[in-house]
Amino acid sequence: MSQAQLSLDLSAVSRLLQSAKTSLQDKQANQTSELPKQNWVPKIPHLLGSACNLPSYFQQKNVPCVKKDELVSNVPSYVDESSSIEEPTTLNPHVPAPGITKKKKAVKDTAGGDWFDMPATELTESVKRDIQLLKMRNVLDPKRHYRRENAKQMPKYFQTGTVIEGPQDYFSSRIPTRERKSTITDELVNDTERRGYFKKKYLEIQKSKMSGRKGQYKKLKERRKPSYLK
Repeated sequence: MSQAQLSLDLSAVSRLLQSAKTSLQDKQANQTSELPKQNWVPKIPHLLGSACNLPSYFQQKNVPCVKKDELVSNVPSYVDESSSIEEPTTLNPHVPAPGITKKKKAVKDTAGGDWFDMPATELTESVKRDIQLLKMRNVLDPKRHYRRENAKQMPKYFQTGTVIEGPQDYFSSRIPTRERKSTITDELVNDTERRGYFKKKYLEIQKSKMSGRKGQYKKLKERRKPSYLK
């Protein structure tokens, strides 16, 4: 090989090396320009209270680390751990308000629209005695006969009032003002004529029960026998 050809080969190799070097530098420059866009990490503010729990790449050097356990270790506890905290009682959503229930009861506790919503009257002792006397009115007047009623069952809806005589009634059929009482029981007790009749009937009943004794008891048993045994 001549010296001229050797110089040509060396110059070609040097050019190739130079071009490869420039292309490699261009590639490296392009890669470095693209790295910040792909691997960009946002800056997070540093918290002193939680600096000990952060990863190593978030921690700063020469930053005092404060531990929570060291701060509260010597402080006395004001919470009684033995005391149990009661859970709040849950309210039943189906329980109605007291005002609504009172209104409903007041509406239902009437005789109905046919009786002009007559309310239920309170049964006091005096009212009960008057009702029992009205149910036993067959005994009060022997000349009048009424339909028999159940004396034990008390009515629920009723009203009481005072009978006012009209101008067409005679004075003899009216009750004098002195004899008027607040209840029917008081009027019957103060009526001397009726008291005499009640006493007479009571003595008759006692006489019939006390006479004969055994004979009276046998007659009573005979009357109670059914018809097919007589």
